Amino acid sequence: MAALYIVCQAAMPKWAGLQVVLLLIDCGLAVVFLALAVRYASLFLGAAMILQAAQFSLHAYYMVATRHMDAGYMLANNVISWLVLACILVATQVYWSKRRSTAGRARPA
Repeated sequence: MAALYIVCQAAMPKWAGLQVVLLLIDCGLAVVFLALAVRYASLFLGAAMILQAAQFSLHAYYMVATRHMDAGYMLANNVISWLVLACILVATQVYWSKRRSTAGRARPA
């Protein structure tokens, strides 16, 4: 993703390039979360996907409205990013605890 960002920054004007790259990255992440949510039928991944869709919508709104990234945008973007990370971390913890409890019951005494 970093290489894509650098290429887009070199090829496009600064503001338009940044908006397009952010939109493409958010779209890619949403597609990955969708594939994972469908594959594993996880509510946590579904929540992460919905949050990523909200972030995608935020980027699209600012791009279409040709608004500059203000403090509200930065706050919303950071909060959504932290919530996505929290969903993934909670899902990992739940999975590990279920796996640990299942492994403990499967052992013969």
